[in-house]
Amino acid sequence: MRFLRNITIKSKLMLIIMLTSGAAVVLACAAFIGYESVELPKDTAAELATLAEMTAAHTTAPLSFEDHRSAEETLTALRPEIHIIEACVYDKAGRIFARYTRDGGAGSFPAAPRQPGQYFERGTVILFNRIQLDGEVIGSIYLLSDL
Repeated sequence: MRFLRNITIKSKLMLIIMLTSGAAVVLACAAFIGYESVELPKDTAAELATLAEMTAAHTTAPLSFEDHRSAEETLTALRPEIHIIEACVYDKAGRIFARYTRDGGAGSFPAAPRQPGQYFERGTVILFNRIQLDGEVIGSIYLLSDL
């Protein structure tokens, strides 16, 4: 406190303004970080759900005609989506029909599809959705995305 006695009023006012402004910036940054940490998973899950619906719509024909190669080509179209780690299409019996991995490796696909929905696990979003044709479920799709 002694050093405050020896400085001018102008310097004291400048110090008060700097501390107040600094505290406001720190609080604003904390608010932005908090908001983004809550909204990012929601936004990613919504985007993933849309992507899953579009991909599922394009895999109805390959599933109907049991064309594995066409289904894998459809999944390969996910390559530009850099946040997609792996994707998989299951047939009506729950067996893996076609698969895609970002790095081209073997992947760690679930043996059978889960109930449709979004699951948040270890910094990833997992999405399962049904593939339907004329109201009949003909398969399932699985997408794994990083956050």
